[in-house]
Formats: sequence, C-alpha cells, structure tokens
Amino acid sequence: MLWHVWSAFTNGTIDADYARPRYHFTWYWFQWVRPLPGQGMHLVFCTIGLAAAAMVLGLCYRVAAFALCLLFTYKFLIDQAYYLNHFYLTCLLALLMVFIPAHHALSADAWIRPGIRSQTVPRWALWILRFQVAVPYFYSGISKLAPDWLQGQPMTMALKLRQDRLGLLAPYAAEPWLIWVFNYGSLVFDLAIVPLLVWRKTRFPAFLAGCVFHTTNHFVFDIDFFPWFMMVATTIFFEPDWPRRFLNTLTEKKTVPRTSPQSLMAECLSPGSWTGLSKSRRRGAIVLGTYVLLQTVIPLRHHLYKDSSSWTEEGHQFAWNLMLRSKICAVNFYATDKNTDRTTRVELRPLLTGRQMMILGKYPRMLHQLAHFFRDEMREQNRDVEIRVIDIVSLNGRKPQLLIDPQVDLAAEPLSWREPSFIRELHEPLRRDSWSWPVSEWSKQVDISPYLRGTPMDPGVSGM
Repeated sequence: MLWHVWSAFTNGTIDADYARPRYHFTWYWFQWVRPLPGQGMHLVFCTIGLAAAAMVLGLCYRVAAFALCLLFTYKFLIDQAYYLNHFYLTCLLALLMVFIPAHHALSADAWIRPGIRSQTVPRWALWILRFQVAVPYFYSGISKLAPDWLQGQPMTMALKLRQDRLGLLAPYAAEPWLIWVFNYGSLVFDLAIVPLLVWRKTRFPAFLAGCVFHTTNHFVFDIDFFPWFMMVATTIFFEPDWPRRFLNTLTEKKTVPRTSPQSLMAECLSPGSWTGLSKSRRRGAIVLGTYVLLQTVIPLRHHLYKDSSSWTEEGHQFAWNLMLRSKICAVNFYATDKNTDRTTRVELRPLLTGRQMMILGKYPRMLHQLAHFFRDEMREQNRDVEIRVIDIVSLNGRKPQLLIDPQVDLAAEPLSWREPSFIRELHEPLRRDSWSWPVSEWSKQVDISPYLRGTPMDPGVSGM
C-alpha cells in the first residue's frame, strides 16, 4: 500500500482519475460514494499511506488497520471503471486484518504495552488468511476451464500484443507451443498451487514455482503490484513460525512446538468442541463461517445468467476471472431530439478519462449508466432526448458484433440490479485466427445503417 500510494502521487493518478473527472461510474447501491472535492482525494491517499506505514510498524495497529480498510474501500467504490481484482483482494484482506491480532510480537504496540505481547495467534487468524489467499488461485483456475481459454484465447492475442516483453522468447510469440505453455501452464498452476502449498513435502518447490510464475506475469503482462503481492502472500502457507525458526538456527535457540493440521482438525471436530465454546466465540465462529460462505458463493453467481459473463460482464467482477477475456470495442452514443427527430453523436472524450474510455465499451451497465447521465444533462438544457448506443465488440478475436440493441432507448430503461434485457446474445464463433480488421472499418462488416438515421459512423472508443 505504501508503494501504491507513492505511485499514485508520482504518476499523477489522483488528479487524473479522481479529482478532475466530471463523471464516475458508480456501483449499484453505492451511487452515494463520490470523490472528495478540492484536495480531498490527496488527503485520502496520504492517510492510506500513513495507515499503511503504521501497520508496518505495528503502531496503533487496530486504528491503522481500520483506517486503511475504510479509506481504500472508499477509493475502490468511487468508480467501477477502475476495478482490478487485486484492489478487491486488498479490500478483503484489509478487512480481515482489522480483526487479526498481528501486532502482539514485533510491533511498536507490543513495545509500548508489554501486556499484549504473545508468541502465538489464534489458529483462525492463520487459516482465514490462507483461505483468502487461496480463493483467487482456485477460482482463477476454474474460470480457465472455459472453452475460449482451452482453445488458446485470449492468450494468443495477449502474447502477440506484448511480444516486445518476451525477451529471448519474442521470436516465438506466435508459435503454438509457446502459447500452449503460457495458456495451460497458468491453468495448471492456478489449480495446483494451493494443494501443493498446503502439503509440506511440496511446499517449497511450489513456492519457487510461484515466484517464477508471478515474476513472469510482472514482466510480460505488467499487472501492477499484483504479482509481487501474491508472491509474498503465499508465504502464509509455510509454518507460521518459519521466520523465528530461521533466526533461531543462527542462535541455536529452541522454537515453540508446532501444531500439525491433522491435530488442528481433530481438535476442531472433537465431540463437545462447539458446546464448549463461549457465546462470544460461537458468534465469532458464525461470522467467520458466513464470511467463508460468501467468498465461496459470490464468485459463482455468473452461472445465474444465460450468456457468458465474458460477453455480458454479468457476474464477471468479484469472480476472480483473471485475464479471461480480451475485448476490442467501438462505441458511439447518439441523442435523438424527440421534438425535431434530429440525431447527433454525443462526444465522450471531453467527459471521460482515458481509463474510463478503455473500459466503457466492455460493460453494458456502464453504457446504460452514462446514457442516463446524458439524458439528465440534456434535460437541464430543455431537450427531451432518446439515447441510443452502437457498441461493436470483438471478444477474444471473434468477428465483431453488436453488444447491445441499438434500437433501445437506454435513457428510458430504468437502472436496476436485474440482468439488462438490451444485451444481445453472443453468436459469433471463436476463430482460428484473430480478427485483424482495423476498428475504423468494422462498420463494413457489421450493418449499422438501420440505426444511424443519417449520422456518420465514427471509430469511437477502442479498448483491450
């Protein structure tokens, strides 16, 4: 988090993404979350950095953990266009750290208040962290069993796009063998890494494999701090006293006896273990069990929708679908005055940031939300308009097709948590060779003339 805050200040993303933009794509049920005016967002990021530094030192740990969790989650909820899986994971782990007693040993709090010092922590604190770190790996592996991934997409497109980052492997970026190594290697890694880390005999080789995997992801795919974050997080699967044992080998001191996972399960499942708990511990166990259940069920919600979540985006977020789809989009908004029947194209660039423009065409709900914004703005100008969108999308190298129905007035469709009815079904099959026509010529392949009403086609917004 310290590195993240430092990068935000040095890269200017606080102003570019939060302070200056006129519009933010809010989350349903969280429309009230808005960026602070003036220098408010700079203060938020500064406080996140101070809270992170305090957690590193173990100084006022509980207060710092709560501040970090609250403010980072607030930042996360400001704009769904900035959603990243590792930001979501950060929110979850920050929440858990509020309740985990991580400040009872090597911390400023333990030095100031010797009474809280302890050489052990409750087992649930260790296992809930292991569970949370395991969830992204497991569901990422499950999601890669999708037909597109099994046929080599979008990995084929990703390697070609990042050929200059492959180093000695750059000449082989289009070779099937390299594509399959990356494609199926990541699938097997995601599915196997947690069991291999849990089993003591394979733990260290699995950790080394994880270091190679995440280092490769960093240099090839450049996905922010996520690879380094997960690389360090996997050390939670080692025996919890491993740093102390390592140091004790230098001083020849004895360590605290370890408890095996088998004895842990035997104790948890022993007769009377539940009835012997106090009421407060029972409530804690229920809360913990509810959290685990939610984190197990939420990534599966995309199965409730009829079409692929990679196409509709319904249930795609919060499901740990890592690198599962690549979309190239051409988006245009059209406003038709109901009184004059005159249609004009609505300019997006003066309103949206570069990051928002790259994401917009992928998400039907964002298109819907933006249509309502344009409708409300034009009403303030005494203009009663219909807002229609032509969004041509190529998914994982398919021939482009319309994502939403251009005949639907999105301004008249109510915003709802229900699945939008204006999303068109995916009908284009996966291609052997990725679609290579430039976006400016897509209108020659997708007949949009019935929807334009004499308005010229514009290449619009493209994004990967």
